[in-house]
Amino acid sequence: HVIDDEAEMLESGGVLADVNGDGRLDFIAGGDWRCPCIWWWEQPPNPARKWARHVIGRFANKFHTQIWVKIDGEGALITWNQGQKCLLLLKPCGDPRLEWQACVIARDVEGEGLAWADVDGDGKPELIAGNYWFKPPDSACGEWQRFQFAQGYVGTLVEAADLDGDGRVEIVLAEGDAQYFGRKEQGRVAWFKAEGDPRQLWREHVLANDLVDPHSLIVADFTGNGLPDICVIEMDFTENPQAILFVNRGGGMFEAHVVDEGVGSHDAKLIRIDGKPAIVGKPFTGKHLGEVHLWVPMWKIQADSETREKAAPS
Repeated sequence: HVIDDEAEMLESGGVLADVNGDGRLDFIAGGDWRCPCIWWWEQPPNPARKWARHVIGRFANKFHTQIWVKIDGEGALITWNQGQKCLLLLKPCGDPRLEWQACVIARDVEGEGLAWADVDGDGKPELIAGNYWFKPPDSACGEWQRFQFAQGYVGTLVEAADLDGDGRVEIVLAEGDAQYFGRKEQGRVAWFKAEGDPRQLWREHVLANDLVDPHSLIVADFTGNGLPDICVIEMDFTENPQAILFVNRGGGMFEAHVVDEGVGSHDAKLIRIDGKPAIVGKPFTGKHLGEVHLWVPMWKIQADSETREKAAPS
């Protein structure tokens, strides 16, 4: 179903959130390098009909990645604004159909992904973006404290999870646009662990350093062993893009497996099918452009097949 047939070119990213409190998920996304706007689309009672588009604000061009968070007990949007190398926090002021309040979280920062997790163990979530994490102030539009946990990573996508079972959050980075920064076939995937003070640089654990723009990063328990695994998918700038699953074996040990080849993806996302993780995405370019792909772990397919066989009449 087409929700808006007059939308401008959107950047990678976007997020679903109940913006107006009516119990229905709305859609938020920003313009690409040609556009200075960020919008939200209001879901109608019948989602198959057109959705009303509302302007959140106008800034510099390009908004790659958004997340919806709770700050001061209220919903708020955090977005990259690459055109002015900054992170923005945007909050509705009463009627969300009117332009929102804008607060600058940080300037002179670069990256693409965003994560929201309790980085320092104080029981409250922090923002992770680029090579930094940011501690929120008491008031959302106050000054956010910035701490660097990594060095030299570019075009970063980010996820956060307790990877080694020690009760503390680790951070995963993938250099999704490495060749944009002159590093073709040198895209890294790594996870970082705080040792002692999380305000200092974290210990780096590189999982791969020769990938072609691993622009999809998904962290979930794909194997069913109770431990979060790391999956990345390269973009279609190579003849044979790969989907690689780093299986978590516990204790900070990961085992790399190529789980698919030949189809790349651009910002693929985690979904759940019958409570089990799967991945959905679409290519950025290449012969499969225009398609939407679903990756389902083979153990899930096997389990479904066995269930159907047991249910079949004899």
